Amino acid sequence: MKVLELAVTDIGVSMRGEVLEHKKRDGKRVMNCYCYWTMPNGIPDTVGGSSRLWVASGGRWRGYFVIHAVDTNRHSGPEVQFYSESWVERDGGERKPFQGFTYEVPDQRDNERES
Repeated sequence: MKVLELAVTDIGVSMRGEVLEHKKRDGKRVMNCYCYWTMPNGIPDTVGGSSRLWVASGGRWRGYFVIHAVDTNRHSGPEVQFYSESWVERDGGERKPFQGFTYEVPDQRDNERES
Protein backbone atom coordinates (compact mmCIF):
# COMPACT_ATOMS: atom_id res chain seq x y z
CA MET A 1 0.00 0.00 0.00
CA LYS A 2 1.43 3.35 -1.03
CA VAL A 3 0.40 6.01 1.49
CA LEU A 4 1.45 9.57 0.84
CA GLU A 5 2.58 12.21 3.29
CA LEU A 6 0.71 15.42 2.45
CA ALA A 7 1.78 19.04 1.69
CA VAL A 8 -0.66 21.85 2.53
CA THR A 9 -3.77 21.47 0.38
CA ASP A 10 -7.32 22.02 1.56
CA ILE A 11 -10.22 20.35 -0.21
CA GLY A 12 -13.93 20.41 0.50
CA VAL A 13 -16.59 17.72 0.34
CA SER A 14 -20.32 17.69 0.93
CA MET A 15 -22.05 15.02 3.01
CA ARG A 16 -25.34 14.41 4.76
CA GLY A 17 -25.50 15.34 8.42
CA GLU A 18 -25.81 11.75 9.63
CA VAL A 19 -22.70 10.77 7.66
CA LEU A 20 -20.74 13.64 9.22
CA GLU A 21 -21.88 12.63 12.71
CA HIS A 22 -20.76 9.06 12.03
CA LYS A 23 -17.34 10.24 10.82
CA LYS A 24 -16.89 12.41 13.93
CA ARG A 25 -17.55 9.41 16.26
CA ASP A 26 -17.64 11.59 19.39
CA GLY A 27 -13.96 12.46 19.09
CA LYS A 28 -12.71 8.90 19.48
CA ARG A 29 -9.45 8.01 17.73
CA VAL A 30 -10.89 6.19 14.75
CA MET A 31 -9.30 6.22 11.29
CA ASN A 32 -11.81 7.35 8.66
CA CYS A 33 -11.55 7.87 4.95
CA TYR A 34 -13.19 9.75 2.13
CA CYS A 35 -12.92 7.91 -1.18
CA TYR A 36 -12.75 9.36 -4.70
CA TRP A 37 -13.19 7.72 -8.10
CA THR A 38 -10.27 9.78 -9.36
CA MET A 39 -7.67 11.79 -7.50
CA PRO A 40 -8.55 15.49 -7.37
CA ASN A 41 -6.22 17.59 -9.55
CA GLY A 42 -3.87 19.62 -7.44
CA ILE A 43 -3.57 17.15 -4.58
CA PRO A 44 0.19 16.90 -4.36
CA ASP A 45 2.08 13.64 -4.10
CA THR A 46 2.59 14.55 -0.48
CA VAL A 47 -0.13 15.87 1.87
CA GLY A 48 -0.64 15.99 5.63
CA GLY A 49 -0.16 17.81 8.88
CA SER A 50 -1.92 21.06 8.14
CA SER A 51 -3.98 19.98 5.12
CA ARG A 52 -7.70 19.95 5.80
CA LEU A 53 -10.78 18.14 4.53
CA TRP A 54 -13.55 20.74 4.85
CA VAL A 55 -17.08 19.37 5.19
CA ALA A 56 -20.27 21.09 4.03
CA SER A 57 -23.61 19.80 5.25
CA GLY A 58 -27.10 21.24 5.33
CA GLY A 59 -26.13 24.28 3.27
CA ARG A 60 -23.17 25.42 5.43
CA TRP A 61 -19.51 24.65 5.93
CA ARG A 62 -19.45 22.83 9.30
CA GLY A 63 -15.72 22.44 9.93
CA TYR A 64 -12.85 20.21 8.89
CA PHE A 65 -10.82 17.11 9.62
CA VAL A 66 -7.02 17.30 9.55
CA ILE A 67 -5.84 15.05 6.72
CA HIS A 68 -3.54 12.27 7.90
CA ALA A 69 -2.57 10.66 4.59
CA VAL A 70 -3.69 9.85 1.06
CA ASP A 71 -3.70 6.30 -0.26
CA THR A 72 -3.50 6.36 -4.06
CA ASN A 73 -3.14 2.62 -4.66
CA ARG A 74 -6.62 1.43 -3.81
CA HIS A 75 -8.22 -0.57 -6.64
CA SER A 76 -11.52 1.32 -6.18
CA GLY A 77 -9.87 4.77 -6.23
CA PRO A 78 -7.79 7.01 -3.98
CA GLU A 79 -8.84 7.83 -0.43
CA VAL A 80 -8.11 10.69 1.94
CA GLN A 81 -7.49 9.38 5.47
CA PHE A 82 -8.19 11.26 8.71
CA TYR A 83 -8.82 10.58 12.40
CA SER A 84 -12.23 11.34 13.93
CA GLU A 85 -10.56 13.14 16.83
CA SER A 86 -9.04 15.72 14.44
CA TRP A 87 -12.47 17.30 13.80
CA VAL A 88 -12.51 21.10 14.24
CA GLU A 89 -15.92 22.77 14.36
CA ARG A 90 -15.85 25.98 12.27
CA ASP A 91 -18.68 27.96 10.76
CA GLY A 92 -17.32 28.64 7.31
CA GLY A 93 -20.49 30.27 6.01
CA GLU A 94 -23.09 29.20 3.50
CA ARG A 95 -22.36 26.58 0.85
CA LYS A 96 -24.79 25.19 -1.70
CA PRO A 97 -24.80 21.39 -1.94
CA PHE A 98 -22.36 19.95 -4.49
CA GLN A 99 -21.05 16.60 -5.68
CA GLY A 100 -17.46 15.44 -5.69
CA PHE A 101 -14.99 17.87 -4.19
CA THR A 102 -13.98 21.52 -4.38
CA TYR A 103 -10.96 23.68 -3.71
CA GLU A 104 -13.23 26.62 -2.90
CA VAL A 105 -13.16 26.22 0.86
CA PRO A 106 -13.24 28.77 3.68
CA ASP A 107 -9.87 30.44 4.22
CA GLN A 108 -9.59 30.80 7.96
CA ARG A 109 -5.88 30.18 8.50
CA ASP A 110 -5.22 33.83 9.38
CA ASN A 111 -8.11 33.79 11.89
CA GLU A 112 -6.76 30.59 13.49
CA ARG A 113 -3.26 32.06 13.95
CA GLU A 114 -4.71 34.99 15.88
CA SER A 115 -6.66 32.72 18.29
